[in-house]
Amino acid sequence: MSTRESAEKLEVSERSVQRYIETLRIAGEWIEYDTALKGWKLSVGKSVLWDDF
Repeated sequence: MSTRESAEKLEVSERSVQRYIETLRIAGEWIEYDTALKGWKLSVGKSVLWDDF
């Protein structure tokens, strides 16, 4: 999901989404930008907050 799509869905600014993503990354969440999808995603099978999925 792109930053813009996330911002629209959450009804916040794109900058807020960027801050949320950075906060989650600092907390240890495995979030990465997928250039093929042109959006952010959780790495498959790796999550600090939701255990491994």
